[in-house]
Amino acid sequence: MDIFQRLFEWGIDLLYSVGSVHIHFLIRAVLVIGIPTVACWHFFDSGNRSLLGQWFVFLISFLTAVSLKIDHWRFPPHIRMWVVSICLLLLVFLPAMLPYFLFRIRAHQNRARIVLYMVLILLFVFNL
Repeated sequence: MDIFQRLFEWGIDLLYSVGSVHIHFLIRAVLVIGIPTVACWHFFDSGNRSLLGQWFVFLISFLTAVSLKIDHWRFPPHIRMWVVSICLLLLVFLPAMLPYFLFRIRAHQNRARIVLYMVLILLFVFNL
């Protein structure tokens, strides 16, 4: 047995002991940030540079992402490891991309990134 297999099995055991509530929080956080980011990117890429339009698309896609029912999603232990890994990777990059579409001034984008990361950290701590 090599070190990679041991690490993977250790991760599976660790995630098996973690409740589904925490896994669902990660998935919901990715959906709540990811769906608006993709929607705003598509709106921006289609040639519409309206800031009001970006915020409207953000609001509609945010409400859509919040209304998704993910509480009944169940994953086998080996798939759960992949889901958590992908969610954590996306939660590192998605909050940095979303403010680009919602704010025009670079300083406001940087402040929004910091606020978004802090909100995610606080929500994760409160979810524990």
